[in-house]
Amino acid sequence: MKKLYFFLLAIGVSSLSKAQLTQANHAPVAGDTYTLYHCDSIGVSPGGSGAGTTWNFSTVTTLTTSSFNYTTGAASSTAYPNANLMVLTKPTDAIYIKPSASGIDYYGGPVVVSPVVGSITYSNPAKTMTYPCNMGATASATISGILNIISPLAGSGNFLGNSSVTADATGTLVFANKTYTDVMRVLTSQTMNYTVSGLPGSINIKNYDWYTPGIKQPIFTINTVTLTTFAGPNTQSFVARHKATLTASSTPTPTDTGIHDNQADNSLEVFPNPAANSLNITLSSPEAQVRLFDVTGKVVLSEKITMERNSISTASLPDGVYVCEVSDGKSRKTQKVVIQH
Repeated sequence: MKKLYFFLLAIGVSSLSKAQLTQANHAPVAGDTYTLYHCDSIGVSPGGSGAGTTWNFSTVTTLTTSSFNYTTGAASSTAYPNANLMVLTKPTDAIYIKPSASGIDYYGGPVVVSPVVGSITYSNPAKTMTYPCNMGATASATISGILNIISPLAGSGNFLGNSSVTADATGTLVFANKTYTDVMRVLTSQTMNYTVSGLPGSINIKNYDWYTPGIKQPIFTINTVTLTTFAGPNTQSFVARHKATLTASSTPTPTDTGIHDNQADNSLEVFPNPAANSLNITLSSPEAQVRLFDVTGKVVLSEKITMERNSISTASLPDGVYVCEVSDGKSRKTQKVVIQH
């Protein structure tokens, strides 16, 4: 990912030049690929706005064993006929968009905002980019469509709301290993009210993306989603960092933790997915450590595998999206899993 927590981070696909985004240097094209690394979201805030802002993310922990690999291709789903591109990490995790000379329209994709799992389809798309985009540029759109819920209670219904995109800041972004002095931040937001199976609710999304020349996608992303149901509000945050920012310095830093993904000779199979009360893991190594991370980057489960096949209990975990990491001491591999009771 990067789902409707919200896969909007996957839309930021291109190169920034002189603090300005245009269709030529920003619009996604088929064949684009990139990797984002999950970061610990605890205590991370988007900071200030305006020209000359400094954002200090030097203490943010980067989970380099938890990655999201994105690929852009031609849209292939009849459920999104107006989209011409999809951005995906795997066939079931695709968002659908349509770039144009005036910006990018978002037509929908999966929704995973604990405890809800489903999909969203826009008849009137969200505006997630405006061109040209430089400091102060802004655009908005009225959005509407259908929200389909798979879990915890299946149902579907209409939603109505608004979306906006604003280039709200420029300045300097500081990582522990590198400082970027020519950065522009773009804020996209959505507010929607829905009714599913007669029950009202709302979804509020804010996505902050930082761009700099020479790196095609956002170098840093903070995504916050608040889902309000009859049971009350639930807020989830997701923070990610572009893989290229980790190689900007040859000196390892204490906050850039872990080793990079090494998937060779480590045949990982995690099933079922979605899982309910247990998760089966098959590994070629005779012994390995298994950890599950929630969307904030917190380790919620840690167990050792001592056989080639092992089952770990997920009965106590709340519904939602997790990252499963398996390490045998020589290599690590991760896979996104959904817990759905």
